[in-house]
Amino acid sequence: MKQILLTLIVLSTLISAQPEKMAEENAPCDHRIIKKAQTEGLNSLSLVEIPQFWVAAVRCKQEAKKAGKKINFRHLYRQKQEENFEKAREISGVGTFCLVVTGLVLFYSYFWLVAGSD
Repeated sequence: MKQILLTLIVLSTLISAQPEKMAEENAPCDHRIIKKAQTEGLNSLSLVEIPQFWVAAVRCKQEAKKAGKKINFRHLYRQKQEENFEKAREISGVGTFCLVVTGLVLFYSYFWLVAGSD
């Protein structure tokens, strides 16, 4: 009788100790970094998040291919390209300052060289 009771206790603890299976895994396309890139754009991703985005995008594409769907992230890259193009149209920054100063020095050097040679 003790053996049966001990066996039932051991079996009940083993059965209750099993981890519960997750009902459904998160879909790869619902990754937080993909959602952030879709809402805020690729320029909002940090240097740490960029490789994570690449991995999540590949997983999302693989999962979509298995389901028979097509997922394309080209619109995100095109949006990033357009944002960077608009930002690059403005001439500003340290490089521009150095270019202007160098140009002025060269201009006045040649001007005084030509003007003083007479």
